[in-house]
Amino acid sequence: MKKITFLLFAMLAFSWQSKAQFTESFDTEIPATWTIVDVDGGDTWEHITTNNYLGAGHAYIKWDSNAHDDYLITPQFDVTAGVSDQISFWAAISSGWTETFEVRLSTTGTAPADFTELLGSETATVDVSTYEKFTYNLSAYVGTQVYIAIRATDTDRFYLHIDEFVNDAAPTCTPTVVDSSTVVDNCGASQFSIDLVVSTEGDGTVVSDGTNTFPIVAGTVTAGPYTIGETVTLTVQHSDGACDFSLGDFNTACTLPGEVCENAITVGSLPYTTTDNTVNYGDDYSSADTPCSSNYMNGDDVFYSFTPAVDMSVNIATSGTGSWTGLFVFEECPLVTCVASDTQSGGNPSLPNVDLVGGTTYYIAISTYPSPQSTAYTLDITENTCSPVTASYNVVSDCDVSGGFYIDVNVTDMGSATALTVSDDQASPSQALTAAGTLQFGPYVNGTDVIITIDDDNDDDSCTVTSSAITQSVCPPANDECINAIELTVNGDDSCTVTTSGTIAAATASGEDESTCFGTENDDVWFSFTATNESHLISILNKANSPSDLYHSVWSGSCGTLTNINCSDPDSSTANGLTIGETYFVRVNSYSSNSGAQTTFDICVGTPPPPPSNIACATATPIACGETISGTSAGSTGNQEGSGCTMGSNGVWYTFTGYGGDIIVTVDASFDHELAITSGTCGALVNVGCKDSSSGQETYTITDSVDGETYYVYIAHWSGSGTTTGTHTINIECPTASIDDFEASNGLSYYPNPVNNTLTLNAKQNIDGVAVYNMLGQEVLHTAPNTVNTEVNMSALGTGAYFVKVTIGNATETVRIIKN
Repeated sequence: MKKITFLLFAMLAFSWQSKAQFTESFDTEIPATWTIVDVDGGDTWEHITTNNYLGAGHAYIKWDSNAHDDYLITPQFDVTAGVSDQISFWAAISSGWTETFEVRLSTTGTAPADFTELLGSETATVDVSTYEKFTYNLSAYVGTQVYIAIRATDTDRFYLHIDEFVNDAAPTCTPTVVDSSTVVDNCGASQFSIDLVVSTEGDGTVVSDGTNTFPIVAGTVTAGPYTIGETVTLTVQHSDGACDFSLGDFNTACTLPGEVCENAITVGSLPYTTTDNTVNYGDDYSSADTPCSSNYMNGDDVFYSFTPAVDMSVNIATSGTGSWTGLFVFEECPLVTCVASDTQSGGNPSLPNVDLVGGTTYYIAISTYPSPQSTAYTLDITENTCSPVTASYNVVSDCDVSGGFYIDVNVTDMGSATALTVSDDQASPSQALTAAGTLQFGPYVNGTDVIITIDDDNDDDSCTVTSSAITQSVCPPANDECINAIELTVNGDDSCTVTTSGTIAAATASGEDESTCFGTENDDVWFSFTATNESHLISILNKANSPSDLYHSVWSGSCGTLTNINCSDPDSSTANGLTIGETYFVRVNSYSSNSGAQTTFDICVGTPPPPPSNIACATATPIACGETISGTSAGSTGNQEGSGCTMGSNGVWYTFTGYGGDIIVTVDASFDHELAITSGTCGALVNVGCKDSSSGQETYTITDSVDGETYYVYIAHWSGSGTTTGTHTINIECPTASIDDFEASNGLSYYPNPVNNTLTLNAKQNIDGVAVYNMLGQEVLHTAPNTVNTEVNMSALGTGAYFVKVTIGNATETVRIIKN
């Protein structure tokens, strides 16, 4: 009997609904009676209407690259024994990204410093829309008025969701205390049980698995037995259901025969046949576990073992399978050596000739892609009467002599044969082989389909090998090899006035460096050019036929000893760092490894324009309010500085001066771009903001710019590794608004200024929102009072200047406040 300690815990989870003092479901909003405090200045708590636990909405906070320090604070309430001495809420995460948070209590106010009592330091682990419940007993605070804060604390995760906040009465029952839960395996009997150690019975009555119950006593309570493969959920039940709680899910460490290679189903004598389904054996392996390097090991898998008494060749075949099925043969367990494999997207993989060594144990596995996950199958294993030869076939061009081609038949393994007869279906004389070697047939006329047959002179034809049809459609291009590269004309600009036609139809592998770049160079052709500039543009144009996905690369040096300059899957690239007067090579091939490409194309070598003058901060182009400037980044080698934004190189710079009001920066570009906004002096710039939408126009607003401050905009490709350049237009607008008009129409007044702790705002109409920003433009506090008079608690903010943005109806105004 194998005993495994599975889990140690003491767990309480209460569910109670009685005499609730208040419930907040967040169905339509985060109420104004709740307070949000954004200490970190990043993203903070918001209302959302999707992925709710119950109802039509909930509160959530999304990821921020900086650590969250954001408070979602209840209204003040009285803690009354048996009425309101408990709180609970439901929390969830998104896409598996766990989120940490704290639950804190204050007896004084809503400033972060007031929340000195820590009720819980938690980690949410359950995805929406399932949620998990968090409950806290407040009996220690009976007779006290309190605030409760849910404080988000994690860094750069995803979403934290909060729903159905309830203040009600704590249960009065005494829960059972379970000190440990241990899975006790009995693999020989294909079953297991669970031993629970109970130190306090409390009001517990039974442990239930949903079907059977087991009485609770002090000491050991045994639940089970259960069948291997079964997952059991145990719940501790009480005389008062308010104290019921789950012990979680339990299963066994035992495996079924066939589930893993260590417990493979034994194949005795041959022939062997069986019909089954991989769904019965579970998903215990992935592509990372197999030396066969196959994604077809990512579904449910089953293992068989076979140990031949003598050396033999076997035929391993499947039938009746679904799609995306793989068949594998391994030597050793755990899996170390891949002996053979076959994967078929249409199903029914087979291995007709697998050579096995007597006395060695082999492991045969059937699995699938992650989808369809499992497959039915019939497995047949039979011994072959002979072992076939191993041969390959190579087309040898003879375009310069016969205008056609030869075929080399390369036999690398004679199998069980001692003598072979090799022939074609074109009436050529047959040829004999008594040892591994190469035979040549031909020449043949281009376009002739040739089938080669290799026959074992001593067998019953069961090991005869027949090739598929082999041909050379046309002669390879003249520039099929590097030494025959076609020279290209270098255009003096980037307009591609002069192009050269090319094709990869019938091209063969040149054998030059095939590891540096992506793509498969089995159909590469070559061009050359002499550099007239330190940078040149390579463009593939006017592609026709298939495949359409071409790859190109630029090389220096001599054929046979080339050095890579760049690789490009896009049809346009820039080769930089060239030496004027030196010859460079351009290789063009299809990206795919498939044969039979028929693609034609034009190729052009262009010369980029001189770089723009504003490629550096120090040479940034000035732009004034109301001005629009058109420009280009083509030829730029500029980089950003000081912004911290993740974006590309080869960008350009603009600069303008703040005037105390808002400044709107709008940029359109011919490529997918990003903006980095900074201020200060070159070499010591400070981040203002990064702006990158999914595509199209980018607009960034600097709220209340600093009068006289120098601002900079860097425009470049959005990707951190991007070098794409193009044309753009930039516009700067500086809208002006009269605070006197705003205050007159809305009756807004505020005091004191400077402020020590509390800023008072009065208006003729309801104040919809108040947001406080620091001098970096980061929001540090936000409220939605919806009243004509409100107080803003700024006690938690540091000394300095802040901008307070007040929203009344459709009107917004920002005032500058000094915090003492």
